[in-house]
Order: sequence, then structure tokens, then C-alpha cells
Amino acid sequence: MASKNVQPFISSKHRCEMVKLAIEDSDWIDCSQWEARYPRFVDFPAGFSSSHSFRIA
Repeated sequence: MASKNVQPFISSKHRCEMVKLAIEDSDWIDCSQWEARYPRFVDFPAGFSSSHSFRIA
């Protein structure tokens, strides 16, 4: 039996655009689209190691 509370997914392109709008006034936050552009599900270790390259040392 299917759940009645299932919501449709919002596209990754749309989610990235919403994030860009939310952070447009920030000079230190950026939105990486790496995970959104990846062709399949990205598990946590891969996404985390990719985001490490954006850290400020």
C-alpha cells in the first residue's frame, strides 16, 4: 500500500537555485553543485570529501 503523505521530489536544479537565492547576500557562503550534478546517489563519505576542498584553511 502506498503512503498518502508521499511528496514529489524537487529537482536538484531547482534546489540549487533556491539555495543561491537564500545566500546571495553572503560573501562567505557558496553553493557547490557537485552533488546535484552527480549522475547517481552520492553517499556521505564521497560528498564530505568533495566538500573538504572548499574549506578555508
